[in-house]
Amino acid sequence: MITSENAGTYAGILSSSFMVGRFMGSYPWGKCADMYGRKFVLIWSLIGSGLGSIGFGFSNSFTMAVILRFLLGLVNSIIGTTKTVVSELSYLQHLPSSAFPHANETENEQQQQREEEQRKLNKERESKMMGLVVGMRGWGYLMAPAIGGFLSEPLQRFPDSKLIRYCCDGYGNHDNDETTATACHWLLSHYPFVLPNIIGMIFCFVTAWAVYVYIEETLPIEQRRDGKYLFLDLAQFLCAQIKGFFKCCCCGWNYGSTGKGNMTLSEEESYTIKEESQNLLPLTTTPQMKATTYASTSSQNDQRNDDISNRHNIGSSSTSLASQSSVETATSTPPPTPTMRSIWSRPKTRHHLESYGLFSFIVTCVDEAFPLYCISQTGGLGLSEQSIGSILSGAGILFAFFQYGVYSIVVAKFGLYKSLKIGCLVGIMPIILIPLSMLWKEDKVEGGDVENNEYGDKHLNWKIYTFLVLVLGISKIFCCLFFASVSVAMNQSVPLSSRG
Repeated sequence: MITSENAGTYAGILSSSFMVGRFMGSYPWGKCADMYGRKFVLIWSLIGSGLGSIGFGFSNSFTMAVILRFLLGLVNSIIGTTKTVVSELSYLQHLPSSAFPHANETENEQQQQREEEQRKLNKERESKMMGLVVGMRGWGYLMAPAIGGFLSEPLQRFPDSKLIRYCCDGYGNHDNDETTATACHWLLSHYPFVLPNIIGMIFCFVTAWAVYVYIEETLPIEQRRDGKYLFLDLAQFLCAQIKGFFKCCCCGWNYGSTGKGNMTLSEEESYTIKEESQNLLPLTTTPQMKATTYASTSSQNDQRNDDISNRHNIGSSSTSLASQSSVETATSTPPPTPTMRSIWSRPKTRHHLESYGLFSFIVTCVDEAFPLYCISQTGGLGLSEQSIGSILSGAGILFAFFQYGVYSIVVAKFGLYKSLKIGCLVGIMPIILIPLSMLWKEDKVEGGDVENNEYGDKHLNWKIYTFLVLVLGISKIFCCLFFASVSVAMNQSVPLSSRG
């Protein structure tokens, strides 16, 4: 039996099932985003999340809840895809030529200055947009528990509510006899936590419609595949994986085999080295700009480019015109598709991913442990769900007012990597102060009895409330500073073509 004292174990299993699902689904969803478009993934992730939320609300056993939470994480790819869209939108806008009216400079110098200024503005725009995205996630993460706490167990918490009595007691018949109970009364009595999940489902469906209508697709149409081929592509992918598994068992794994999906690591890295050494990352995601960038990079007549051009110039004469044409043909081709191994082989990118994962682990532990600390009668505050929701709501208001301002000021003053360190330090240090709230536990106003389900904020001391709101609000503000900074730094550590 699950009680407030052993709820920690069950809460950990429930939370980890969601994260396991997200981990397993992140790479396949990323491949779908690269094939079918970002909007396709966002819309279906939102629809799947809505259906998973309503299913979780109707769970009648712990096993069923764990399975549905796993499926809910498996279909959820909203955050990663949104960050990709933000990164790509940051590189779609250009400065007008009139922004650099230097009559004394040559056209080539003006173009170089324009590109340098464009790259600087792109990074600044990406940083600001990422701060907004992470801030919106923080809003939802802090405000949703408040809504959930308010709408949970409505029949017990609002027995005298006119709305509840009107909807659940026979449309004006206030007799509480079981025979007069409506379907609404049966639903809320058998599934007392379904109402927050219904609200969550509505939010997901409305957001999916908003994405379809308002969000711009950032994947070029030439690189997009129609979504109707999804199941056919999935079947082919599974067959290829099964075939590769048996081939691996029988013949051994040959990673360096030819083919688009199995290119050698050196080929993919060679494109990256040429891009980063010349500081010529593409300013847009259009194929024309990509081709122009690769062609301009190939103008450096080093031995490597000569080798590439010679391989693609089969049957051509040795004249200078033919040689120049072959170089343009070879380097106008987009770089090989990046693989998971090639991304993890970059030391800078790998360090960002490791720090992101470790910090996420710490923040998740705190987020899961805080409600358990609040609700526990032994060693905790003994608060109700409504009181916990009130604390999180207060911290959410503090977060809403100050998050973006703090992020903008800190990043502008200290830069990206110093901001990352500040966010890591200040975001975690206040957490150790949470147990000090026990000092005011004995000052609780009498009348609140969680064991007997007497709800209300009358047993939440204002000292505890104020202290926890400040601690959680400050922590969340600087945690979001870390997440936004590390996301921008991680994006900038790879070429734009590898951010899908």
